[in-house]
Amino acid sequence: MLFRRLFFVVCVTLLLLPSGGASAADTDPFDTAQFFDSIAGSDAVFVGEYLQGGKTKGRVRRIKDIFGSVPDEMIVTDIDNQKHWINHRFNYQPRTQYIFIVKKAGSDYALHVDSISVPVMGDKVNFSFGTPYYNNFWQLFNLDLFEAIVAAVREKTTGGIQPATEEKLQGLFKKYVVAKEINSLKALIPAAAHLSLRLDEVEYVKLVSQADMLGCLAVKFSAQVMGDLFFKKNVLSKLKALAQDAQIAAAKSAASTDAKESVRELSELLKATELYNPASSECFPEETPSSNKKVFLQAVIELDTPDTKKIIARELGTEDVQWLSSILGTLAEYEGADLIELVLSASVNEHSSERKLEYANYFDRIKSKESAAVLISLFDKNDNLFWKKIILSTLGKYGYEESLAFLVKVMQEAQNEEVRTTAAIATGSLDKKDGVVPLYDFIKREKSILAKSIAVDALAQIADKSVQVYLKKIITEEENKKIREQAANALEDNLFILRYGRKKQ
Repeated sequence: MLFRRLFFVVCVTLLLLPSGGASAADTDPFDTAQFFDSIAGSDAVFVGEYLQGGKTKGRVRRIKDIFGSVPDEMIVTDIDNQKHWINHRFNYQPRTQYIFIVKKAGSDYALHVDSISVPVMGDKVNFSFGTPYYNNFWQLFNLDLFEAIVAAVREKTTGGIQPATEEKLQGLFKKYVVAKEINSLKALIPAAAHLSLRLDEVEYVKLVSQADMLGCLAVKFSAQVMGDLFFKKNVLSKLKALAQDAQIAAAKSAASTDAKESVRELSELLKATELYNPASSECFPEETPSSNKKVFLQAVIELDTPDTKKIIARELGTEDVQWLSSILGTLAEYEGADLIELVLSASVNEHSSERKLEYANYFDRIKSKESAAVLISLFDKNDNLFWKKIILSTLGKYGYEESLAFLVKVMQEAQNEEVRTTAAIATGSLDKKDGVVPLYDFIKREKSILAKSIAVDALAQIADKSVQVYLKKIITEEENKKIREQAANALEDNLFILRYGRKKQ
C-alpha cells in the first residue's frame, strides 16, 4: 500500500470511572479478545455470592459452576490486580452474585488479571461482550447465553466448538430474534465474531437492515460473523441505504477487509452526505467517535485504489474550513510521499490565511526525519515558487541537521532570489553551527539588499559563539550602511540568545 497508518489515538472516558482510575492508555479499549482470553486461560468460571472482603481479597460462596469446579466457599484473591474491573467497577456488594473468572492459587482462587467480575441478577447478567471493559455500555441479557459462550470459548481452545454447543448458540440466536430480545442479540453478535461462529443468514440479513444500535452492531461484525462474501453482498451493496451509524460501521469494515470495490460508493458518500458525528455507543465506544466523513476518507486512504488520490485531491478543494481541518488531520495519521505531494499541490494555490494555517498545521503534525526526506525529494518536482517556499520553510521549522546540506545547496544554486532567501531563513531556523559560514557566504555573495538583510537576521538566530565573529566581520566589511547597522543590531540579538537561550520578545 502507498499509505501506511502511523497512529490511532483513542480517548475513552468511562461514565463510572472513579477519580484516579485508569486512563485509556492503561488498556486498549478495543482489545476485547483479552476478556475472551481470560476465560480460555482460567481454571474455573462460576457464579458466586460475594460475602465480605477488603481491597485485595474476599470470601465468596459458590452458587453455580459454569466451567471447572470450586469449593462451596472460598477466598478469592487478587481483587486489586484485576486491572480493568478495579478501575471501572462499582464496589463489590455483600450478598450479591457475580460471575468470577479465576485461576487456582494454592488453597485459594485468584481473579484472572484480564477478567471481569460480571454482576448476576437472577437469570440475567449485566454485561457486554462487545465492550467488556466499559460498564457504561453494559445491559441485562440471559445468563444461559453467557454460559453457552463460555463453553464455546473453552472448546475452541481445545480443538473446536462442539456441535452441541454450536447448536445451542444457533438456537439461542433464532429464539432471541423471534422474541426480539435485543440485549441478548447485542451480546451474542460480538461473541460470535470472536468465535468465528456463523449465524443464520436469513435472520442476519434482517438485522443488518435495522436502523438501530442492533443494526449497527450487526453491520460492524458482519464480515467476522458471516464472512467477506456476505459483507460485500448484503452490506456494501446497500451502503447508501444504511442508517448513518451503520454506514460508518460498514466503512470501517470495508477498510479492514480490503473491500476495494467500495471506494466508489464511499466517494459518492463523501460528496453527497452531510457531516455527521455519531454519539458514543456500543457500536462506537470511543469518547468522541470520528465523524462519518472522516471514517469514509480513512477507508478510501487505506483501501488505496487508483481512485484514492483523485478523491483526496477533490476533498482538499472543499470550501468548508472545518472539513478541511478534519481532512488534513486525517491525512497526517498516514505516511506516504503521495499524500504529502497531494497536500503540497493543494496548498500552493491557497490564498485564505485561515486555510493556509490548516495546511501549516498539517506539516507540523507530520514532522519526522522521514517526512523531511520526502519534502526534499519533492523539491524539484514542481517549479511553483510557493511549492518550493513551503518545503524550505517546513524543513527550517523541523530543525533536522540532515536537512542542512540541502538548504545550503539551494542557497548556493537556486536561480530565484526568493527561493535562495527562503533557504537562508530556513538555515537560520535549523540553528546548527555548520550553518553559520554558509549564511555568511550568502550575505557576502548576494547583491540584493533585501536578501542580505534577511540572511543577517537568520544568522543571528543560530545559538553559537561563532555567529558573533561573523556578524562583526559583516560590520567591518559590508559596503552597505543599512546592512552594517542591521548586523550591529543582530549582534545584540544573538548575544541575548546565547545568554538566555531564547529570542527577545
